[in-house]
Amino acid sequence: MIAEKVVRRAVVGIFLILLVHMLIAANDFLIPVVASLLSYLTLRPPQKWLARRGVGGGIFAAFVIVGVSVLLFVGAAWLSRPVSESVRLLPTAIRDAQSVMRSGSPGIFSEIAEAAEETREAVEEGNADETEESKALKVEVVEKDRTVEQLVSIGPSLLGQVVLSLALLFFLLASGDLFSRKIVESFDRFEDKKRSLKLLNEAQDDLGNYLGAITLINICLGATIAVLMYLWGIPEYLVLGFLGFALNFIPYLGAIAGAAIAGLHGYGTFYDIWPALGVAATYYGATALEGQFITPYVIASRLRLNAPVVFIAVAFFAWIWSFIGMIVAIPILIVVKRLLDANPGTANIGRFLEGHRKIESSDETGSENETT
Repeated sequence: MIAEKVVRRAVVGIFLILLVHMLIAANDFLIPVVASLLSYLTLRPPQKWLARRGVGGGIFAAFVIVGVSVLLFVGAAWLSRPVSESVRLLPTAIRDAQSVMRSGSPGIFSEIAEAAEETREAVEEGNADETEESKALKVEVVEKDRTVEQLVSIGPSLLGQVVLSLALLFFLLASGDLFSRKIVESFDRFEDKKRSLKLLNEAQDDLGNYLGAITLINICLGATIAVLMYLWGIPEYLVLGFLGFALNFIPYLGAIAGAAIAGLHGYGTFYDIWPALGVAATYYGATALEGQFITPYVIASRLRLNAPVVFIAVAFFAWIWSFIGMIVAIPILIVVKRLLDANPGTANIGRFLEGHRKIESSDETGSENETT
């Protein structure tokens, strides 16, 4: 009996290792497929609502694909100039920040600069003591900066993934409920069919509630950031507001990236490092207020996920799928939790993924809610 448990656990461990390697090796294929499946589950409730009013699946699918394609094209064209401007200003902003650190008022910046200068002088004195023979043996390797080449090489791959994702989403939506029906029909027993149908409906509701609430919150955040950037006098305040909306779908790092871009635009407006830092701090303060108070308050009762588990999931999918993984990490975690809850053998793992929940307890005087 003990040997069987050991073998079973070893098989599960080997399976998990192979699964992780498969996710990494097939990321170019799996990322668009997973994004399409999650989008399909999210869009099923409005599709069913429109189907009851005579709107066919093909019409709805075409409307969604055309709308997403136009949004991506317009967004890319609109953001191309501000992003290129940020890249152009980055070296100048870095040099200005280094100048402030070297010549600023006494404090931590000046002390760091003095320590760096003393280190550089010590290294130069040590090099001056070297013999000509040892200098002749020194080989300097200069690595060419290939950042632009890497960005250009990523473009076709990213475009291919977007096209594959949109094409698969079109076929899924155009088929209506065929995909869901085939999943249910694949089970033999009536209890399994009923459980799978309930699981699909619950996953659709969870994803719809989560993504709907997050989208609404991000729209309000983007509008708030646009107003704050306008008060700062940033000409591209609408662009920064849109970036605040889009980047906030990326947990944790989205706010940092947006604050850095806002700071660069602040530097391009004032050409002074301190107002630029103020712009970045304003942007990050708005996202921090949203992330710490508004989002947990609005969706905590719907999401019900363990916060450390959410962080680990985001970090894991960021490791295997880059920033795309950070976007789909929480929706994947929601679906996985539903799958674990539906299976009695894995229900304990599903409860581990839960966050705070309310337990109904009753006594002689009545019932009350206790938060665990």
